[in-house]
Amino acid sequence: MLNLERIQKTERTMKAMFGLSLEQFNELVESFDRNYEKAIDAQRADRGCVRKKRGGKKSRLSSPSLKLSFILIYLKCYYDLQGVLFDLDAGNCCDWVKRLLPVLEATLGEKQVLPARKISNVTEFLQLFPNEKDLLIDVTERRTQRATNNKTQRKYYSGKQKAHTRKNIAASNPEKKILFLGAAKAGHYHDKKIFDKETSFRFIPSECCLWIDKGFQGVQHVHKNTMQPKKKPRNRELGAEEKEENKVISALRMPIENVFAGLKRMRCLYDVHRNRNGQDDMFIYLVAGLWNFNLEYRG
Repeated sequence: MLNLERIQKTERTMKAMFGLSLEQFNELVESFDRNYEKAIDAQRADRGCVRKKRGGKKSRLSSPSLKLSFILIYLKCYYDLQGVLFDLDAGNCCDWVKRLLPVLEATLGEKQVLPARKISNVTEFLQLFPNEKDLLIDVTERRTQRATNNKTQRKYYSGKQKAHTRKNIAASNPEKKILFLGAAKAGHYHDKKIFDKETSFRFIPSECCLWIDKGFQGVQHVHKNTMQPKKKPRNRELGAEEKEENKVISALRMPIENVFAGLKRMRCLYDVHRNRNGQDDMFIYLVAGLWNFNLEYRG
């Protein structure tokens, strides 16, 4: 069984196991426990349970700290260690994951660190992000298992990565906070097409500058206030000034690349996705919330 006291002795071990410091972990425990109890009460009400609460066999995840540790380790290490660390079989691990992922989402939502998923109008954008003048926008991919169905596997094949992937578009500010996260899309979609399909981007105010890469050619015709590296024209090289300008824009866009690198320290976003029930979108949403929680707590 997991020795939580030993893990909590050093910050290095805490970061390796959970992706959080001891202070950050303790900050989440109370809220996580409260949301877990709410979820259990709701399940009991739906099922019409009459048995006394906490009756039956005692759970191996008996404390709020162990429950939070379980789901954080699942996101950090993905799959392989759960049964060994918590003395659970595969079926129980799966049940606990399904039970605790929504609890972690509710906890991070309570801390107000989850990114926006849908923006309906300009007013809502300004309410959510009143002081943001620059948005760094990019797409991140993660590998997924190759489908057996030929039509499906072609849909998920990414020519850029030469692998079957799922993609999410995200927007951050220069301080690396993830402000918006789009829904997961199949790997064959081009970055610009994902941008076009994401209706939330239509409500970005004109005074907000978009910092994008060359994969978003054409966005400048939709949103005039855009900074994007120049693409090399056919049969001509870029001039020295143009190359220098591209370097400056790429350097100022670097925080969004740092964000994606930070997110993929969690193995659930780095390893090949094996889940069959579309949990990859939930994974990146929760990890983005944990990333923002880390930034906010340090700030």
